[in-house]
Amino acid sequence: DYVVFVIDTSGSMRDKWRFVKSVIDRVLTMHPKVKGFQIINDNGFYLKNKGKWIPDTPSQRQLALRQTNNWSPNSNSNPYEGVAEALNAYGGQRGKLAIYVFGDDFSSRRYDNTVASIASLNTTSSGKKKARIHGIGFAGNSGRYRGVGGGGYTFSVLMSAVARENNGAYLSLSR
Repeated sequence: DYVVFVIDTSGSMRDKWRFVKSVIDRVLTMHPKVKGFQIINDNGFYLKNKGKWIPDTPSQRQLALRQTNNWSPNSNSNPYEGVAEALNAYGGQRGKLAIYVFGDDFSSRRYDNTVASIASLNTTSSGKKKARIHGIGFAGNSGRYRGVGGGGYTFSVLMSAVARENNGAYLSLSR
């Protein structure tokens, strides 16, 4: 029913931005009609309409994708704050919620704490999950950032565990 994207906006991801936007578009295509969607960066900064849904129309989808071209909020390559913002703002929504986390690095390296904190935020008092949390890793080379290296690996480790704990899936993509 609802989709939230949490996207790493660090320099290494900006180098892959055309590819990132094409994957956002493909994910939205997999959800042909949702009640609303939102785009937040990994630090919890909104693309637009903080705390509200972007209406799901073809023109709003295209406008949101165009607006990401000029969107460059601070990023620390740690999806926790963005996921926490998504769950706090939208986790009580009636209907099904999917969160897609896009990234190519996890700067914290505090895997167990981060996975446990996200799982806790995503669990209601009755033990149900508020959202399905999926991860999409952007491995591979980009202009200034060569090779998968430690960043791609660290993001994969984190998001594989987050997805497993939150009824989601993890997918690693390369160009």
